[in-house]
Amino acid sequence: MLNVNNSTFTLRLGPARPAGGASQFARKQRSRRSLVKDSTRRRPHRAAQRSRRKRKTILRGLAVACAAGRGSALAARGMAALAGASPKTRVAIYGGAFDPPTVDHMRACAQILRSSRVDEVWLTPCGPRPDKPALRTSTSDRWAMCEIAVNTVFPPRLPVRVCDVDVTRDRAFFTYDLLNKLSAEHADTHEFVFVVGTDWFQEGTDIRTWESDAGGERKVTGHLLVEEYDFLVLKRPGFPPHGELSDYGPRFSYLDVDGDEEMIEGNGSSTAVRNRLKKTGDLDSAAGLVPAGVLAYIHRHHLYFDDDKPAVFH
Repeated sequence: MLNVNNSTFTLRLGPARPAGGASQFARKQRSRRSLVKDSTRRRPHRAAQRSRRKRKTILRGLAVACAAGRGSALAARGMAALAGASPKTRVAIYGGAFDPPTVDHMRACAQILRSSRVDEVWLTPCGPRPDKPALRTSTSDRWAMCEIAVNTVFPPRLPVRVCDVDVTRDRAFFTYDLLNKLSAEHADTHEFVFVVGTDWFQEGTDIRTWESDAGGERKVTGHLLVEEYDFLVLKRPGFPPHGELSDYGPRFSYLDVDGDEEMIEGNGSSTAVRNRLKKTGDLDSAAGLVPAGVLAYIHRHHLYFDDDKPAVFH
């Protein structure tokens, strides 16, 4: 406040403090500073940018998958990702007797992974089966050979593992019951696909007639099986499918393989290996048809040989 020639003047060196007091003045000052800061923020937040890029990437992937005929399974994972949920791990259940597991079985696992249709492959040796009375090798022996094969053929970084769900059972699970059990145990983290060969698509065979005995009552559940689960179909030489896969249901699709690598279980099938060993008694007759570690296990436990002939190992 200045008094010049009997006149009073107010000298303002900054914003005038309002009559409402210091607190109101401070709030207005903070509001002005916020407006200045906001005006300099022309770019969206980085998290928002990443979210938009992620959505575009997912949508592009879904478009490619649908164009390749693989839209149904991948679309569900893509929609889960768009919704912010973590997509489930997609697992191929590759079941069988594996009596013994062969090089062709390992090749099939590699093909399944390379197809990018699944994230993991679970080799699943079955328990005793009424439809395979000749299956006399114990489940524990077949499981051990599968473990040896997987752990000696595949490096740890490749997601191939052996599932022991049937190892301690007196009888193998029916397929529908097996998939339901695994789905219940891994409901929040995994989804399961079943692998079958074209030998199950011959005239007179129909997966829709498969049975189960969940709840202690044996009944046909194949129609539910093909409705609730996806199937990957491996082409087996000598077993061209009868009709089109779409005739059996919309969730069947062939495994995509590179070039001419379509032979699954050809001359190196488990049956061929057993017959060679029994006929010759010579481990060298199966060399190259089964992993070396499996061959050593067969020799150590004297599997598949005629009891009257000693095994020969050169």
